[in-house]
Amino acid sequence: MKRKEAPSIVQKGLEEDIQVKYSERKEATNKVITSLLEECLNRSCKTQGISRDYLANLAPGKVKRRVVDDISIMVVNLHN
Repeated sequence: MKRKEAPSIVQKGLEEDIQVKYSERKEATNKVITSLLEECLNRSCKTQGISRDYLANLAPGKVKRRVVDDISIMVVNLHN
């Protein structure tokens, strides 16, 4: 039995829904990443006894590396 294709307007609507859901997930993922990064930086500053403003104004180099060397954040989306 040959499968009928959805009318183009229905197909277009489905594609738009998929794009909206994708952008919502991407936005949520970005919020998670930003929150994790902010928390890491806050904890680093608290441990070193400095303010976030001081950290933001530090030039890249040895001094800044002593406070925050490298932060990697990976978010795995298990929603499928």
